[in-house]
This record gives sequence, structure tokens and C-alpha cells, in this order.
Amino acid sequence: MKKTVSLLLSLLLLALAVSAGAESPLTAFCDSAEKLLFDTTNVTLTGKAEFSLDGEWFKTAEIRYMQDGENSFWKLDLTGPRSDGELIRNGYTVVANGERYFVMEVFYPGTYKPGTDTAQTTLLRRTVQLDRMMDLVRLLADEAGSLLGGDAISASAVGDTKTAVRIALDGDVPPLANTALNLLYQYAAKRYFHVDYDHVEDQHIVPMDYYFTVTQGILSCTKSVALKKLDVVMQEGADGLPERIAGEAAVMLSTGADGDRLLEVSFELDVSDVGSSTVKEFNPADYGVMMPEPEETAAAQELSEEEAAGYVDAARKIWAESGCGEAENMAGTARLEDGYSYVVLTNPEETARLSCIADPQGKVLELHNEINEWQQADVEFIFGEYPDENVNREAVEKVMQYLENIAPELLEQVNAMKTQWWVEYNGQTVLCMMEDPIAQDWDGVMVVIRVQPDWRVEYFSRIANG
Repeated sequence: MKKTVSLLLSLLLLALAVSAGAESPLTAFCDSAEKLLFDTTNVTLTGKAEFSLDGEWFKTAEIRYMQDGENSFWKLDLTGPRSDGELIRNGYTVVANGERYFVMEVFYPGTYKPGTDTAQTTLLRRTVQLDRMMDLVRLLADEAGSLLGGDAISASAVGDTKTAVRIALDGDVPPLANTALNLLYQYAAKRYFHVDYDHVEDQHIVPMDYYFTVTQGILSCTKSVALKKLDVVMQEGADGLPERIAGEAAVMLSTGADGDRLLEVSFELDVSDVGSSTVKEFNPADYGVMMPEPEETAAAQELSEEEAAGYVDAARKIWAESGCGEAENMAGTARLEDGYSYVVLTNPEETARLSCIADPQGKVLELHNEINEWQQADVEFIFGEYPDENVNREAVEKVMQYLENIAPELLEQVNAMKTQWWVEYNGQTVLCMMEDPIAQDWDGVMVVIRVQPDWRVEYFSRIANG
């Protein structure tokens, strides 16, 4: 939940790594940054970052984060453009009280979701690997004096007790610094975005345009990064912590299918209220939100046995059409909410669970084989087309025929489907296909199919961008 904060602080660590030396005025900032990240239990951060790719703005992130012992408040506002120029707003607010947390998302106004996690008292939680990353930063800092000239760093006094340090780099930095930057980038991608580059092969990287968002494209298609420009001013506070960090950076992305792309970011981060930040116990009334009781949801509309049987029978037929012949003998339950039908089919052993959602007109919106192997935690998705062209071609043909059978009206919007990722696990081969080009509105089509050992639809959605 601290992705944006972590990215902004990573820029600070990058600056320290490529610029600090044994006698540099940045040495103290390296110590204070580590103190802020790992040892400060009461603090407030506010920040903003704007991102652009090849000169085109694609995201603005604004954050406010407060740590108060085991209590924390985290608000992230995201703004980005759609293909038609309209702005999309997203984000969330998270309040944590010890092991309990409460999430309020922009897309679901007026509601919240509770959850539990390990209590945390600092901005970042130490791990064995993160400690080694910090060792790398310090090791590089020790050698930075011989790598960079002194002109890149300047210091000035701010009042009687504070110091401001400016780092100005323009042009290629030494290979050693970029190698360290790549290790830090890949570590952050794995820790905060679950992208493991050890499982990415060059030949499977697809163009960035295949992804719903620019951020997904960057994470999935970047092979390496190189710092091209950095202009940042860091000001220390009287409490021994960074007080303000602001500036801009440019990083060249080497991608698998799109050549070099220039990622630019301008950012500012303010540190305040050290020792006086307060986060109250979560109270839904303070945020105007509520969590609907299960019985209220279930009672949205009563169904007679005959009506419920009709919805269940329709779900059985659509799942049989999807390659699950056993669905015809499964038991089913149905409910209706705001005209939308929700059906779940299960077998007597409860080893199979098939769900179906349809709109008030009876159009199927989503199908999901909920008990499967391809969504297990240890399964790695491989992005790109499946290496066997015959399998890919046959899969496309079957999916297009499938759409014609279950939702022929979709063929007016979907001209082609393309494999986006695939997995092989325990003798199964599963492909995820999306409409090509990918929809930029709320009605994107996605179909996940199992092609081996036999053909079956695992997941279908006509609201994949919703």
C-alpha cells in the first residue's frame, strides 16, 4: 500500500547511491533517510509526483501518509488520461490500527473493506533482502567520489541549523551506478508490484501498447533502466530527518519490443509532524462509509424456487458451452441484486465451484472457475504469446467462435483476440486472451482458456477494464 511513497523514497536513495561520497555533504542525508524509513514511528509525509513517457503525461500521484505507532493513515489519489483525453481518477484511503486495516476505494464510494495484516510501526519493514539492498547503496556511496566529479553536488545553508544539498546530473552516469540502479529497480518491482524479472524471458516481451495502463506496460516490458538526468534538492530538518525532497529525474527504459523509452518524473515530498502525528481508531462515520451486512445484500430481491431454478439452469448451459460438461449435474444457488443475477454451481464434493454473473437483460458479464491451479500463489505468468504458433492460432479461432456462441453482439466490438500471457502448471497450459487492440473503456473482453489437457474456459469477462 506504500508503492508511491516507496517510489519517491527510492529516488532519494538513488540520488544518494550515485552521488554520495565519504566526504560528501550527502553522507548525513544517507543516514537520515535510513532513519526515516526504518526507525521513525511517528511522522507525516505529503507528496506529489507526475510521470510522463516520451514527453506524454500519463499519471499524477498525490499522497498523504501518517504513522502513529501501530496506527497509520494512507491516502493515495491517482489521475491519468484515457485514450479520448478524459481524465480517470482512482485511488484509495487505508486506515490501519494494529493488525486491523480498513480500505476505502474511489471506485466504490461510500463503502469500506476490513482486513488483517501484521502490525507495522515504521514506513518500511526490514527484511533480509532489503538490508542487502541498503548495503549496496552504502557500498556504492563509498566509491562515488571516484566515479563522479564534485561539480554534481552543491550545498548551501538554510538558516542557522539546516542544510540544503542539490544534486545535478545531466548525461550518462557510470555503468556501476546504473547496474546498482537496475538491481534496486528490480527489487522494488518484485516487492511492491509482484513482478519477478527472473521469470521474464526476452523473447516473450510484447509491445507496451498491449497493456491496459502505461504503468503495467513499463513493468512488464522493461529490460533495463539507465539514469539520464537528475536534479534534486534535499533539505534536512532540525530533528535529523529529511524535511523536503523535490526535483526531477529522467530514466531511459530499454524495452523488449519498443526500443528505448524515456520515463520522466517530477516529484516533491515533505516530512512533517515528527512526534506529533495522530491517527485515530477507525470509525466509519468519520469517512461517511459503511460495510453492508450480508443479510442486507442477500435480501435485495427474493427469488421463488422456480425463478432461482431458471437462473441456475441458464448458468449450467453457459458453462457447458464453455467446455465444462460436468456443470449440467452441479447443484446451484442464485440471487438477484439490482437486476443482476449471481449464480454459483458446485459439485457434491465441493471440489469445483463455477460462478456466473449476468446483467438484467441476461447478458453474461463474467464467468469464473473459482477452484483452479493457475491462480495459485506459486504460479508465474509469462507475458507474451505462447511459443507454439499453432496453439496460439487455434486458441484464437476457438475463442472467437466461443464469443459468437455466447455473446454474438460482442463481435461488433471485438475484431480480434490476442494472447497476453500464459502459464504451464501441473500438466495444464492456460492462455489469457484479450481483445486486440485492448479496449480503453469499461467494456474490455478477456477470456482465460485451458488448452491442455483439454479445452475449457476458465474465466470470461466483458468488463475487463471496469
